[in-house]
Amino acid sequence: MPTDPVVLEANGGPHGEARPLSVDAFRRAGLRHLVHLANHVRVLSLDDRAHVGSRDRVSSNAALLCSLLDELDERLDELRMGTLIRTVLTGAAGSVLHYKVLPAKDIVAALPDARVHKADQAMAELTTALRRDLGLDDQNPGGFVASADPVASDHPVAVHSFQTTALSPRSTAIRDLASAVIDPSALQWVAYYAGEAVIFTVDCLDDPALADFHTSVTVESRRDRLRALTREVPTIATRCNRIVGRLLEPVPLDRVTFDPEHGALYYRRLTPGSFLLGMTLRQERVAEAETAMERLTAEVAALG
Repeated sequence: MPTDPVVLEANGGPHGEARPLSVDAFRRAGLRHLVHLANHVRVLSLDDRAHVGSRDRVSSNAALLCSLLDELDERLDELRMGTLIRTVLTGAAGSVLHYKVLPAKDIVAALPDARVHKADQAMAELTTALRRDLGLDDQNPGGFVASADPVASDHPVAVHSFQTTALSPRSTAIRDLASAVIDPSALQWVAYYAGEAVIFTVDCLDDPALADFHTSVTVESRRDRLRALTREVPTIATRCNRIVGRLLEPVPLDRVTFDPEHGALYYRRLTPGSFLLGMTLRQERVAEAETAMERLTAEVAALG
């Protein structure tokens, strides 16, 4: 049965209903730690009684994670995807979740479990409730509130492919699997990175159903920026690994979902030095696109 956390308020404490709402989310999600930060300074922390001694270390590394994700916002701005509102980092040792309530107000949670779906939903609901308490709208972190409106498509999906070199049989098989999941309604772009290079990308960004997403940035410009970001991902993943290792245990991250205001990016580690990166531009389809990315990752792993 879930137990109540040890609660510490600091530096003036949180706003409004943050404490009772956070206690409820902590219990429902089975968390080990939950930290509220204002300008990267702890204002509220909730900790499992068995791990309360780690509180200060967790809070300081939560602040480092917020700083790192603020840096990443600059890269996402180039993609016209907005600022990060949710990030989920998962490895064998567990998961760390980050949510943005306001530009200077963050929540970071940690749990010793890679099965993160229940905690992810609980934290998304907490963030939405806190924003509602401030009179702000629902940004739908995680895309858990899916649109009931189907994405109209009365034509076959044309998949655009880019590659930097001749593909090996394995890379060709991965490209074919990735092409099969490309869909303008959900997962719209996938890259495969190995051997310190982007091996290929596939996408349907030219699809008429995505025209509204390319009024301030061209399709070709978005493709170029996505390839450039893919080359930066190993460095980003290494920095995330260091921080998450200090929050939980030092093991490699297998999955990271970067969820800005408009869509999401999905990092899925395959082997040391190789990964898939996927993208959706539709916030209301973030969860659906993530399911497609998980299916693709499993299919690639099955290739051996």
